[in-house]
Amino acid sequence: DYGGGTTRALNTTDTYSATGAGKITPRTVTVDLLKKTGIDKTYDGNADVLAADRQFDTNFGYIAGATDDHKLVANDGASITATAVYKKKSTGLEAGDKDVSRASDGTVIDNGKNVEYTVTLTGTNAATNYVLSYTPPGGTATTGSSVTMTGAGKITPKKLTLTSPGNVTRAYDGTSTVYKSQLPASYKNVTAGVESGDTVNLDFGTSDEVGKYYTDSTMKREAKNANADKNGSLMSGKNVYTVKYTFTPKLDNGNYEVDATTPLAGQGTIKQASLDPTKFE
Repeated sequence: DYGGGTTRALNTTDTYSATGAGKITPRTVTVDLLKKTGIDKTYDGNADVLAADRQFDTNFGYIAGATDDHKLVANDGASITATAVYKKKSTGLEAGDKDVSRASDGTVIDNGKNVEYTVTLTGTNAATNYVLSYTPPGGTATTGSSVTMTGAGKITPKKLTLTSPGNVTRAYDGTSTVYKSQLPASYKNVTAGVESGDTVNLDFGTSDEVGKYYTDSTMKREAKNANADKNGSLMSGKNVYTVKYTFTPKLDNGNYEVDATTPLAGQGTIKQASLDPTKFE
């Protein structure tokens, strides 16, 4: 009897309710970078990791051996997503870096970039009901609704295929040489396959010679004589010469390389030399 109320004996057929205080604590979800190295892609003009490598359970996901009580509850609307970018390897803070990393000798560095994943809880009440936990190798755990994980990878150069520069011509000079000055500007400035905003030019080095004229496609005999008149029209009975390019195609932009299948042959003419009559007495 509390305060003069009616008392009665407890009966097992009665229903009783009791109220007290309690709490639901967030579940800790343990995540890890499942692929820590070799996170590679071909140069595409941006620093983002490929979308396929930013999906849960591909390059990142639950830590190996995680039990169900350290995973998301199924069908409660929560999910784990990630953004990921390539960065220069540095001890300081770096912005995303889209470029190919090369050694001093020009070779592409394996795992030459940091690959930074920002893993985040998404969905209604996800940040309330869960907390992410990530422990880097040899480090201490970090927790929160978002955690950062860093792996390594490389961006490989994009391959560009060069077409033939077309019919190259010059005036007779007694040699079979094709000079780089004969190549059209449109050939030196490569555009096919180049990402928006990039500029790529052929790099011929210091040599002025880029190829040789040959009398035919067998390329057994060099051609030194004119096969076209001074205006560039093919002379009667003459064939267009075959041109074999002897330079090794290189590009001045390190994010690109010339595809090995690039053709190194074309066609050309040698025009009759024009003589200045004032030079004769």
